Amino acid sequence: RVLCAELLRKFDPGRQWHCGLGFDGLLPEQVEKHLLECTFRPVGCLNAGCHALFSARYADEHDAVCEHKVVACERGCGEQLCRFAMREHLDGSCGLKPVACPFLFVGCHAPLVQRDLAAHESAATCAHLAYISPISRVYLAAHPILAYISPISRVYLAAHESAATCAHLALVLRKMVAQEEALLKMRAEMAQMAQRAAASGAEAVQLRATIELLRTEQKRAVNGQHDAYEKRVHALECTIAALSKEVRSGLSGASAESRKLREAVDKMQLPRTSRSEKH
Repeated sequence: RVLCAELLRKFDPGRQWHCGLGFDGLLPEQVEKHLLECTFRPVGCLNAGCHALFSARYADEHDAVCEHKVVACERGCGEQLCRFAMREHLDGSCGLKPVACPFLFVGCHAPLVQRDLAAHESAATCAHLAYISPISRVYLAAHPILAYISPISRVYLAAHESAATCAHLALVLRKMVAQEEALLKMRAEMAQMAQRAAASGAEAVQLRATIELLRTEQKRAVNGQHDAYEKRVHALECTIAALSKEVRSGLSGASAESRKLREAVDKMQLPRTSRSEKH
């Protein structure tokens, strides 16, 4: 403790990290009062869910960044929420979140926020239908049935278009929802096809590796068979050479024996000839 106090006095002369007040000569009441007012007394965060501990002098700094502090919506929609939930609120349920009109694709560019979208859809029904009508009339004008509609029927048709605005708009909305569902389904199918293609690609790579392995093994087997064949041929050649050598040596031996026999015969004939001459 003495060492810590000495280090603090030496390296923190400005008292940024310690109080430095000594209690020598102070009354107990003064000591208690200082402990309650000291800016370096340990305190805890008052925000529910936060368990941070810090010196009292840093309470404002922590409060300014505490993720558990309840604050108002940054857009001013009136919601009160914890700071850590602000991003999810701004991207999701915030009433002042900027949104686009569902009829943007036909020309409605009204600047809207999320909480005004339903009122806009109800108030601008005729305007939305007016955006759609030119498109509908193009298809209607190209339809062959228009040639059989009388002028009176066309008057009733115009009145029907005006009276059934909401119904027509509901049909358009249902068609848009159905197309969006079909698009989501198509995207899901495309994702599945991409996964299958990736799996097929992996299987193809594995099959190629297997084929290369089989080719290598086949080449090794052929080379092994060829080596065995060469060894057998060499052994046969060696055997034939040995047999030929034996045959040649046998023939030379037979020739030598034949010469010896001839010489012996010639020797036997010489005495007989001499005897016949004597007689």
